[in-house]
Amino acid sequence: MNTGYPQPFRKPDGVTPLFKDFMGKCLDPLPALRASAEDLLSHSFLKKADTKKGMKRLLSSIFLQESMKQFNL
Repeated sequence: MNTGYPQPFRKPDGVTPLFKDFMGKCLDPLPALRASAEDLLSHSFLKKADTKKGMKRLLSSIFLQESMKQFNL
């Protein structure tokens, strides 16, 4: 089983098990064990995800918020 990045979530109780599994596979510290792009694209989390446009909007919002926090904006 992948351990993934030790603490990738600030509020882990608010994250679904499916997303935790997906992120664990993305962030496995051992490259040899990390999921390939092909594996990640076939993961059930992405099969339940929004459209590409919706995901882009969501991810842009998340990264913008994190950047603003980082620079105290």
